[in-house]
Amino acid sequence: RAPTVVAAGLGRVLRKESTRDALRPHLLATMCYCLFSGETDGLQEGMSKVDKRTGEVIVDARFRFYDLQREKFNIALDEAPCAEPLCCAATCCCYPCGIYYARKMTLEHLSPEMGMDNYMCCQGYNPPGMPGPCCCCCNGQDCKSVFRTDMCPHACALGEAFCCPGCAASATRFAMMDHYTLGVHKVDVQIMQLNNCIQCLACICDIIALFDKAFENLAHIVHCIADLVFTATISCMVSQIHNEIKFRERGPAVAVAAPSAPMADASSPLMGEKMER
Repeated sequence: RAPTVVAAGLGRVLRKESTRDALRPHLLATMCYCLFSGETDGLQEGMSKVDKRTGEVIVDARFRFYDLQREKFNIALDEAPCAEPLCCAATCCCYPCGIYYARKMTLEHLSPEMGMDNYMCCQGYNPPGMPGPCCCCCNGQDCKSVFRTDMCPHACALGEAFCCPGCAASATRFAMMDHYTLGVHKVDVQIMQLNNCIQCLACICDIIALFDKAFENLAHIVHCIADLVFTATISCMVSQIHNEIKFRERGPAVAVAAPSAPMADASSPLMGEKMER
């Protein structure tokens, strides 16, 4: 009976280990995303306003970027490093170069005849809170006419990627989403929420450190963490765009483009998923 007892005991141990291994990814995922639900329920009501003259309910145009029911990117942000490891690693080493590459690749994909000739600052998507015609440095059309970005689009795109990487990467992503009528994965929203939270925490720590020198080391640590999270998020976004373009270019049998949405009006606040930076 001894071998039987030993075999039975060993079987129970192996079953416990296999169960623990099976649960481990779910536990890790729960720990990572427990503070960021990624839910968009009730968001439409919060992003709507009533026209005082007509009484009509007007939904903010940026709500479309939060629609979880629309067709989504081929891969989610958390899948991008495994799907495009080289692109993700290269962007981590120099994310402004990766952002510029993503913009160039996207414009050449969406309009092969024009390519970078269609470049505009933030691609016409104003950062949140920025007025349209009143801010020529963030308004695509005005920036094009004032600073003549059409004369050197490559240099301007690279400068945009260095000066405002979050806006530049998000604008490229929005251009893809508008063209193919894409929504977002739930985990994409969670990662954006995580990044925004870390960036806000870093700002708070910097402000506290101005008044209390004892917080300087803590602020420096939080800043380093925020930079790492931001770099990782940007790398995932660039990799997601790179993968989507490859997915769309495999042929009409694989991906059929939806009717192109018009380019965002420069006066419209369409930065619903903008990352804090």
